[in-house]
Amino acid sequence: MKCLLVDDEPGIREGLAALLRRKGHDVRTAADCAGAAAALAGDTFDVVVSDWRLPDGLAAAFVADCGTPVLAVSGHPEEVQPLPSIHAVLTKPVSPTRLLEAMTSASAMGPARAVATPSSLAPAVQAVVDIFVAALPRDAVVDLHDDGTFVTVSAALPPGPEPVLPPFDGDLRRTRRGAQRGLELRLWRELTPRRPGPASSQGTAHDMPMRDPVGPCVQAELADLWSQP
Repeated sequence: MKCLLVDDEPGIREGLAALLRRKGHDVRTAADCAGAAAALAGDTFDVVVSDWRLPDGLAAAFVADCGTPVLAVSGHPEEVQPLPSIHAVLTKPVSPTRLLEAMTSASAMGPARAVATPSSLAPAVQAVVDIFVAALPRDAVVDLHDDGTFVTVSAALPPGPEPVLPPFDGDLRRTRRGAQRGLELRLWRELTPRRPGPASSQGTAHDMPMRDPVGPCVQAELADLWSQP
């Protein structure tokens, strides 16, 4: 497979590259975020293996919009952000066997989902969108719509169990169109983290078929607006 290997330590970078080439893989290397971004812009890869902390920033700088499955490697795995492109987080030191297994698994998943999101989304909204998409099955079909008041992320789910989702600062519901199951997350566009205020009534048995009442919901008057026919 074709791999982009990103690490700022020359010994580790070139040693791993040599190992992977001996295993028959086509390997290109980069030493920092800028080099990795340039490589991704100019070529396509089956998998990206990257150290998380790099001299010019975190790998999130080029991983966030990456359409390639990513293996994030870090001595502090808890700091790796749950971005849609990240297939697995590997804790340093990584054995060659574990790395090769993870590469095979990531490559088999195919291109990572990419959700086109407006660049003007507030950071709190973007963070919730990223976490929601990362929790979905990789072959879910995801769409985002921004109407200026609400940001709605819809996901058509593949066959299988429903994903386990964390609480969200928004309104979440199940959808079904014929045999197609789905999930829909709707966020107030001006959402701030853990915004105080009256909770939405949505999620009750007398309302839409919500999954559960979730988190501190959008303000009640906005939730009512959403429910209008």
